[in-house]
Amino acid sequence: MDVSENAASVAQGGSAAGVSEPRPRSESVVPRRPAVHFGAVLLSLVLIIAAQEGPVDPAVDAPAPAPVQAAPVAMGTHFRGAVEGLFSSFPSGTPGGQQDFFANVTPLIGFDGGDDFGFELGADLRLRVFDDPPEQRERDYGRMIRRADWDETSDYGQILRELRIGRDGGPFVLRAGPIRNFTLGNGHLVNRYWNRGNADYHPAGATAELAIGATRTVLFASDVLGARLFAAEVAADLGRMMDGEPDRYRLALSAAHDAGLAGHFAPPSSALHVDFDLVLRRTEAARVLALFGVGSRMAAPGVDVGGVVGIAAEGEPGGIQLGGKLELRKQAGAFRHGYFGPTYELSRFAGLGLTGEPLAYERLPDAWSGYLEVQLSSGPPTMGPDEESRLSLSLAAEHFAFGRTDADVALALRTLGGHGTALMRAAVVGHGVMPRYQLEGQARYRFAPAFYALAATGTAFFPQPDQTLWRGAFVGVGVGADFER
Repeated sequence: MDVSENAASVAQGGSAAGVSEPRPRSESVVPRRPAVHFGAVLLSLVLIIAAQEGPVDPAVDAPAPAPVQAAPVAMGTHFRGAVEGLFSSFPSGTPGGQQDFFANVTPLIGFDGGDDFGFELGADLRLRVFDDPPEQRERDYGRMIRRADWDETSDYGQILRELRIGRDGGPFVLRAGPIRNFTLGNGHLVNRYWNRGNADYHPAGATAELAIGATRTVLFASDVLGARLFAAEVAADLGRMMDGEPDRYRLALSAAHDAGLAGHFAPPSSALHVDFDLVLRRTEAARVLALFGVGSRMAAPGVDVGGVVGIAAEGEPGGIQLGGKLELRKQAGAFRHGYFGPTYELSRFAGLGLTGEPLAYERLPDAWSGYLEVQLSSGPPTMGPDEESRLSLSLAAEHFAFGRTDADVALALRTLGGHGTALMRAAVVGHGVMPRYQLEGQARYRFAPAFYALAATGTAFFPQPDQTLWRGAFVGVGVGADFER
């Protein structure tokens, strides 16, 4: 990932700008003990939430709270600009390679037209200062700008840091920029997806939502400049259509296809899923739902079908925004739920570890799995000089009966008054079989009205010509200066 990704102005009472997702709206026998733990966790969650009465914060309806909330600004139009400098140690990206030293320069400019329109543009220019063998300077642009950051059309998408058209909850909403945590519907096809897992691939993605009557359509593209992952969901509010009771029953059809033709070639994949949701209990402050679904891989050899049944709850007990989901899943062969997940940009090359076969060719044993997801946030979602601190935790884990566990956890922290923010994320795929671990961390702190410090660290993965992965680590520290008018 770019060490300056999400780098933008962190004004007093502001936060890191840049669109990472649509703003919130609304193989052995598995032991029984983990399933008991999952059930106990969700049962406690449901009992706590279902007992709540009182007004609902609109943010509770968000399926997954954004790791770092965007700051509100006063009415009217605003221009903002920034420049950031970062010194970083970054891997060469080739097997046996060493750490190279870079000076990153990132100019940024943005416009905010209120709730209906805004954009931000910027370019992360990674300048090679020290080239440790194997030397790569000869291939760099001007023997200085790292070529792998700008060597395909999709990489120019990184210039678009944010684009938003339409206000949340309106009939039409468009968001574009880096994608960090996108979930389509109930997440049975595209779940917590991140499009910057490949260190040499920097696309801009986009989501569009259209509401017409009792139907809602969501369109998604992971790369607006390349033939990569496209997905769509059409959902119908059956309660509103049949008996006039809205948000009671929901039927949705979703499909996704990855052409695999950008960010290095990888085998294409397609999948289809049908979901049905039923609200079991709803109060002014909370709701509990039953989830059902069935899905299959398209254009895969044979017909591999999977099913899911689960329960979900969301509410705001004691001022804490809380949500959770527990599912029992049956899947086998080419199909699995959450196929396009948080580590998909790496799994499309190696489904497990660094040398496993691509996910498109991976075949799961005929088995069950248990899936748990928890979302927790405390503190106000808005930012300002007088606002309280905020903590957001998002966790998802799936355990398969043949001994494999996948997990993804993200933690975001905002200090009192918004002077400092931190984001940490960790993911593991194939624990117990052939694990691969992915880590990242970012922090920034404003020490003066127009100046702030920033730091980033984590793992970096590089696809190789034989479709294996090479892993390294990066670290960077720097400063930024910004203004807003």
